[in-house]
Amino acid sequence: MKRLVLIFSLIIILLAGFWVGLGVFIRSDAFRLWLGQRVSRSLEAEGSFESLDWTGATVRSGGFKATGQPGSKISSVRLTGLTAHLDWPKLFTGQIVLDSASAEQAEVQFLPAKAATQSKPVAPPSSKPSLRFRIHFSVQKITIQHASLAYESRHGTKGSLTNVGILAVKTGPKAWEFTIEGGTIHSDRFPAAQLLKAQAGLSSRRLQIRDLELASPGGGTATIQGEIQLNRELSADLHAKLANISVTGLPLNKEKLDGVVTGDLTFQGALNHFERGTIQGDFQANQVRYDFSHYLGGLRYLTGSAPLGSASFDSAAGHVLYSNHNFLLTNLNAAYRDTIRVLGTIEVKGDQVQGVLQVGLKPELLDYWVPGSLEAVFTEQRNGLNWTVVRLSGTVQEPKEDLSKRVLAAVEDRLGRDLKNRLKDTAKSLRDLFKH
Repeated sequence: MKRLVLIFSLIIILLAGFWVGLGVFIRSDAFRLWLGQRVSRSLEAEGSFESLDWTGATVRSGGFKATGQPGSKISSVRLTGLTAHLDWPKLFTGQIVLDSASAEQAEVQFLPAKAATQSKPVAPPSSKPSLRFRIHFSVQKITIQHASLAYESRHGTKGSLTNVGILAVKTGPKAWEFTIEGGTIHSDRFPAAQLLKAQAGLSSRRLQIRDLELASPGGGTATIQGEIQLNRELSADLHAKLANISVTGLPLNKEKLDGVVTGDLTFQGALNHFERGTIQGDFQANQVRYDFSHYLGGLRYLTGSAPLGSASFDSAAGHVLYSNHNFLLTNLNAAYRDTIRVLGTIEVKGDQVQGVLQVGLKPELLDYWVPGSLEAVFTEQRNGLNWTVVRLSGTVQEPKEDLSKRVLAAVEDRLGRDLKNRLKDTAKSLRDLFKH
């Protein structure tokens, strides 16, 4: 019995000694260096913490700095105003667990995809002291008040997400749940947008976006859901709902496009090769302004009419499909009041354009601005408009259509006939005059 009591007492003393020793260790400078190595390893970076200041179970530090190492997607990390709380009972089990950690500021610079995969010279072994025994370390919750993330794409496009608040909660081994609020998204290719909120789940293999809501400068919103596989290509399957998004200022081969768009779009492909992916969906647009005379040269003859000359439409709708540099617009339906309507399909393969459009115009406009076109070109009547079929060809830079020649021929024929009739009338008047 005494031997059993002695053994039990020794076990208690050893556990107490281990607990006390571990408590002393976490307040030492060696722990600060060890902690920096653990965090750096998870980021595939090389960094360290500033001095640690303990008050009970709460530890504070001025900051943490790190630079990316070979294979990392991170160029640099800077954290300031750090505070964490230690779960002391977990020390009895040989674990160092921070049940909460927070940072006032976080700045992260990501490497371009092409740079992240390039090999770098291997850094020499660190001369900093390291522990020779394994110990479990984890953080259960992370809060960042103001975070700024900057990136550069493989094509050189730069962008950033600034002044965003982040809450990350650990849900399992290498699994986190993120809640993000506020912030501004900047890009050198697109207008700035406000990040309203986001909820996402992150594991070792994928990022699942449950709800990502953005606001455009014009007041529209975009909601995105889907998932991104965390492989080398960043394979993605995303769905976006657009509501009253202004397209003014979007890149469109230097062509001017104005309007407000609502629609459902999906993207499938690799984010690291976005241009090779597939985007498709239905859209509806209002207040559309676009110079269709680039594709419908015959409309130049109608420039005296304000709605047609400015190519302003009350509405436009259709189905869009982009796949690996090829573009297909089907079910196009654009209209301006009861004056003009454009229906059909346009396809762009590389820089080659082809398409078939039906163009309907109010007969009064045709008869006034394009004499002869009612009889020779816009011959089909339906829904109060006169219609003709227009075929597109050529290239994006120099598109061609078959409307201009037909309209011009109709005008020349009509003017020729009018002139001939007028000459006949004049000759008849002269004959009648000479008879007297």
